[in-house]
Amino acid sequence: MRTESEKYLRMPSGNRMLCQLSLRWRLSPVTRSQRDLYADNLLANATCHDYWRQFGSYREAEALGEEFNRSLGDAYQKAMVPPPAKTVGP
Repeated sequence: MRTESEKYLRMPSGNRMLCQLSLRWRLSPVTRSQRDLYADNLLANATCHDYWRQFGSYREAEALGEEFNRSLGDAYQKAMVPPPAKTVGP
């Protein structure tokens, strides 16, 4: 179990990763499907996931419905769904 200070120390790293994706989305020819793929992968990362859980609603409100943040919110929701259980048997 992480302490509160350990959790907080990870937040800037999660923010940095999401900012890098945001910058790439704004400045380079990234397609929507590429953006969604990157968002899915980032939000599967524990650091980004924890950051979005803590600050995602603020980022969405700040952006006033911006498409990029909706994509991150969707990726967060997908990351919340546990993978199907693997069955073992003949």
